[in-house]
Amino acid sequence: MMFLRVNGLFLKHLTSRCEGPRLGNGTSISYDLRAHAPGYDNEALSNLITAAGYLSTGVECPPMEMKRRFWSSRPVIATEVENRTRARVGPRRRVRVILTSAMAALLGGFLISYAFPPKYTSQSLLLVRKQTVTEDIVPSLITDDFGRHLATIQQQVLAGSRLRPIVEHLGITNAEEQSALIQEIRVDTSVEVDPDLSQNDVSAAQKEPVLSNFPGITVSYSNSNPRRAQQICNELTGLLMEENLRDREGRIEETTDFLKRQVSDAKANLSTLGAQLLASGKDRAPRSPEAEATYKVLALDYDIDLKGYEDLRSKLARAELAAQLEAQQMGEQWRVLNPASLPEDPAFPNRWLFALGGLVAGLLLGIGRTLRATKPKTEPRTPILHPDAPVIP
Repeated sequence: MMFLRVNGLFLKHLTSRCEGPRLGNGTSISYDLRAHAPGYDNEALSNLITAAGYLSTGVECPPMEMKRRFWSSRPVIATEVENRTRARVGPRRRVRVILTSAMAALLGGFLISYAFPPKYTSQSLLLVRKQTVTEDIVPSLITDDFGRHLATIQQQVLAGSRLRPIVEHLGITNAEEQSALIQEIRVDTSVEVDPDLSQNDVSAAQKEPVLSNFPGITVSYSNSNPRRAQQICNELTGLLMEENLRDREGRIEETTDFLKRQVSDAKANLSTLGAQLLASGKDRAPRSPEAEATYKVLALDYDIDLKGYEDLRSKLARAELAAQLEAQQMGEQWRVLNPASLPEDPAFPNRWLFALGGLVAGLLLGIGRTLRATKPKTEPRTPILHPDAPVIP
């Protein structure tokens, strides 16, 4: 079955025969028609074919008299031909377009995921265990925000001087390769607080009573090699624990030294005021009002300094107790709850997530194509008349 296209309108070659007008070169166009075509009579189809003949000779549109005869035959078709609008897309075709676009995009998204190198993520979990002695007896000297303290520890661990031994332990000796791997470790390492660590999980893991819910620390590292990811994650976990212990010991030692200096200075100042007060009190002769005022000021200063000295001694005693707790490993500690895992599946790319994204994009693309295909062109075309075109009476 053959087809004839007239300005976007498709007609089947039908069974009866109709002669078209003769063109300028003396030839005649003839087409097969079917007399019983629904909605079309022979005259209407003849006019359509005549219009096609004019178009085949380079005439943009048939003469106005021919247009009037043809346009009066079928108003709907006439409007489509004159305005050159697209044919309507049926519901089945719309569904087919949408489904085809969606399936193609789904497959494309899944295949695109293989263009990215895989990343394996190893994770370890640390438990933050509070000091065994209650803070009512020995208050903690480190009262910083836990998140800020963890960020400080992470920055110290990710320093080049701390990461270089890890890189050398992996057998990398080239300086450029070491620097590149150190930078990669800084980018692909994540240290986050896990506040949802339940009391039951901690008790079961440590097999000892737990007084309250403790926060956990999740250490993650991603690498293209799963065993290297596990090894580096394990090394980073050990560095975090070591750096936290060193930081706590250093801060407690600094606090203790500072309090010792403060106690020594306060004791010297108190001794000076005591000597002045004692010398002023030995004079049993009546004192002048000025001397009496000076004596009262010295006595008041001595009382204030004595209270400050006693407060500093109390703080120093607590600091020394805290230092003893740290030395005996009874203070706050980080312990490994789950060691670094060996990843089996890559964390990136998530192939099914890529496929889902492709499916959504394909659906949107298919819907856009159907909407664009069904949107009519409302701007009519101005017909161009050819002076040599014959006029059909």
